[in-house]
Order: sequence, then C-alpha cells, then structure tokens
Amino acid sequence: MIGEQRVIAGQGNQTLRFIPVNTRGVPSRVTSATYVIVDIDETEDSADREIATGSATLDAVNTTISAAAGQGQSNALTATLTSTTNVEVGRTYLLSSAARRSLVTVVSLTGSVVTAAHTISGSYANGDAFQSVELEATFPSAEANDADALDEQRRYQIVWTYTIEGKAFVTPQLVTLVRYTGEAWLTEADLVRAYPAVADRIRGRISLADAITVATDDVTAELESSGEIAENYRLGRMGLTLVRFKAIEYALRWISRDAQDVDASMADKFEQRFDRLMRSIVDGAPGRAAKLSQTTDEAVSATIQGLFVKP
Repeated sequence: MIGEQRVIAGQGNQTLRFIPVNTRGVPSRVTSATYVIVDIDETEDSADREIATGSATLDAVNTTISAAAGQGQSNALTATLTSTTNVEVGRTYLLSSAARRSLVTVVSLTGSVVTAAHTISGSYANGDAFQSVELEATFPSAEANDADALDEQRRYQIVWTYTIEGKAFVTPQLVTLVRYTGEAWLTEADLVRAYPAVADRIRGRISLADAITVATDDVTAELESSGEIAENYRLGRMGLTLVRFKAIEYALRWISRDAQDVDASMADKFEQRFDRLMRSIVDGAPGRAAKLSQTTDEAVSATIQGLFVKP
C-alpha cells in the first residue's frame, strides 16, 4: 500500500515492498513493474539524483485454496492452500475470487493451513486464487551505509510504474533513512498488565495487537508533529505510557456499542489521561525523557513547539 518506506542505516541492501491498488483502492496483482529510486535532495539534472533503477520482482506464489475460507467458517483467520511452496510468514498475499479480493498477511503456517493477521473478509470458495501481490525493489547499500546521508537526513523517493486493468500507474513513495526500526512500543502482555479488565472486555472480538500498532502510530505522529523526535520517548516510561493509554482507549472504543456504555465511558477516561500526559510533553515539560540527536545519539537541548498543544 502507499505509505512511507523506511531503510535502516548501516544495514546494507534492503528490500522495499509495495502493494499496488487500482483507482478504487482495491489491491491488485500486476505481472510486471519497474522502479526508480532517487535522492530528492539532488536537482533533477544532477548525475547523483538517480541511485537505483530496474524491474520490480514478484515472488512465485500462485496457488489456490482447497477449502472454503473467510466469512461463515468456524475460523475466519485461516485458509487451506493447495500448495504452500514459497509462502512465507510475515508476507502479504492476495486472496481473490471473481467478485472479491482480500489481503492476507500470514502470521503462521502449519502444514497446508495459513493463519492470517486479521479476519479474512468476505467468503471464498475452494479453488479461489491465493497469489503473491507485493512488488519488491532493492534500496542500495551505498546509500544505506552512508553515514553522511544519515547525518544530513537526506531524503529519497521510489517511483513504481505498472499497469492495472489497462491503466498506467506511476506511484511515488517517500523513503526515509532511519537509525532504528519502527516496531510497536508495547506487547499485549504490557497492555493487559496495565488494565487487566481489557482482556475480558474484548473477548476475542478485536485484536489488542492492532490497538497497540495504531496507538504507536498515533503517538509517533503526535510527537513528530509537535517538534519532538519520537525515538526519544520510545524506551522511556512517558512514551510507553502514552502508547498504553491510547491502545486501551482504542480497544474499548472498538467494542463499545454506543457513546453511553461502560466501555465508551472508560475509553474517555484513558483518552483524558493520554491528553494530559501528551500536553505535559508538548507544553515543554519532558520529565525524564532524554532528548537525543536524530543522527548521533548525543544528548541535545531543544525548544518544544507542538501542533497538538491542547487549549
């Protein structure tokens, strides 16, 4: 899907993955595509602007399901495949019929059965297609390992070119060189430890992992838009508590039936806690959070002027 790509500094050649969508936002499998990666801090006529170009690759998974899957099945998270050759845990595939398409991100593979990260939406029948959908390109090691590029916070862009249903697409994505990976800041156990009732309240209806992922993205976005470096708070109690409050709020809101029920009321309380803590950060009281340079890990001083300052 369209979104920022991140490359970890000092880790050599790295794979960039992209899922094409059509004009209606429906994920689509393409048989061929090209890409070009450019340094957008270089002028268009600079010889140093283009750093890589080539044909995007699509791995070889092209099979079918051998039993019904999705809505109406006893476990809507699983699909049984005719062949599991080249299927990898962590990769995303396209499950499709004549009328419907769903993305399936594989979290486990047992025998011929894949388990998806999320419930498979819609109904699929024996014989429906299960195929690779992610395009791949390589970000070159020369730039990934360039210490000056990280220090200068250089910016890159990959442009994917492909055709869907006879229509040509030219789709850009920002590629950012970062020092650290961007995984969620908490585990489900951390969340339940902070508010044990949440496990009973959700009763398997939603995923705590999804709530944590979305909350991490929200906290990161709010800190960055407030002039903060989100990584400064990643390992500190303030950052972890922010994600915890926001994730519990999401989980409770997702299961609440209306604005008046007990789950919505408790979600409001966690939202208020989140707002108070975030306000203490963006108003200039970072507590014990260490402020570090984005590029050197050295402590720095900074003035906080946040877009999310609450009135």
